[in-house]
Amino acid sequence: MIIFITNDDGVNAPSLKVIIEKLSSLGEIYGILPERERSGGSHALTFHKPLRVSPVIIKDGIKIWSSNGTPADCVLLGLYALLPKKPSIVISGINKGYNLGNNIIYSGTVSGAREAAINGFPAISISVSSEGREKDFETACEFLLKIIPWALKYIPYGVFLNINIPLLESLENVEIEFTYQGRFHYKNRVEKRLDPWRREYYWIYGELEEDNSEGSDINAIKKGKISITPLRWDMTDYSILTKLKDNFMIK
Repeated sequence: MIIFITNDDGVNAPSLKVIIEKLSSLGEIYGILPERERSGGSHALTFHKPLRVSPVIIKDGIKIWSSNGTPADCVLLGLYALLPKKPSIVISGINKGYNLGNNIIYSGTVSGAREAAINGFPAISISVSSEGREKDFETACEFLLKIIPWALKYIPYGVFLNINIPLLESLENVEIEFTYQGRFHYKNRVEKRLDPWRREYYWIYGELEEDNSEGSDINAIKKGKISITPLRWDMTDYSILTKLKDNFMIK
């Protein structure tokens, strides 16, 4: 098995060594990761400057590169330039901080898995709480070891899994819930401020309101369950598409 790793926390993310160590038992590990943190970068691709890569020595026999690109760039670099063989699966993470609800749209971690799915490869994005203890990364890896063989068998083309793991002491007796993407509502604000030289700048922030509905990824994490959400890169609403075809009329 060939496992390809990326993330949006960068090549110095504390989860990287843990995931390499734990997943090596499944097969060969390759990784291409941003040289710096790219959280919140969503699905950006780099078209305005050259993409560069540098080898990183993590462990003998495991090939890791850092890149000045985004997580989606890193996936494309791996699939079409650097990996000697096509991967069996792409793992994006382990992210320090949940990727739930609307935040999925902005997440570089989720976008790494999405880019793999767009290109026809099975993929998983995986996140733990913002505390991001080494134990949390180890627990996430234990879960990956269990779910990767299952995912390779059951994930259809165009679908990838977004997994969030709550704070756990172990996987023993933990509940797993297959969830839909919940909704965070931000009362977004843009605040104007002044720097020490009296020049204006702006800060974007928002007050968070949660839709904690039963069955959502947000609800599952609040209940201490592992959340697994199947996502599609195809964002077409086919039910509305049919209604538009049947009812649309311009007079």
